[in-house]
Amino acid sequence: RRKSLNVTFNRGNMVKILPLCALLLLAVNLMVSSTDYAITELLGFDVSGDVSAMLADGSFLTMLICVGIAAPIIEEFAFRKVIFSLFREYGFCVAAVVSAAMFSLMHQNFTQFAFTFFAGLIFAYTYERSGKLIYPILLHMLNNCYSVAESFYPLPAWVSIWINLAILAFFAVR
Repeated sequence: RRKSLNVTFNRGNMVKILPLCALLLLAVNLMVSSTDYAITELLGFDVSGDVSAMLADGSFLTMLICVGIAAPIIEEFAFRKVIFSLFREYGFCVAAVVSAAMFSLMHQNFTQFAFTFFAGLIFAYTYERSGKLIYPILLHMLNNCYSVAESFYPLPAWVSIWINLAILAFFAVR
């Protein structure tokens, strides 16, 4: 057991934690996408930035491999294995916030900042909880593959809204 700032971690129970973290990531991802869409429609300019343009310019398979698989491996190694571990001696919260902030800044996208910061915290929590880098890598891959698929095959707005509501209801009754 590791104890830091009144946060106790047990290694294991990843069967329970991973699905909850995945649902949380999906909910936040959907909210960010909805916000981007609303801002674009209301203000008349695209706030999604370079990531969406990059995804639109590549083939689905290329983006799935590069963004959905390769990027999460590289990013989790850099931000969780290296940066989080370097700051871990100052406590879990400090290490998680520093690694999440650096992860967010690296994405260089205003509307993605909050999502990538929150995702970075979830990845740090998963890494701390499991002690294995594979779990945050898998969550990151799931999130990025979903984002790639959504950029090539967008869900109708009403489907996103209902998925969001279902996920939020799940967390509300949990």
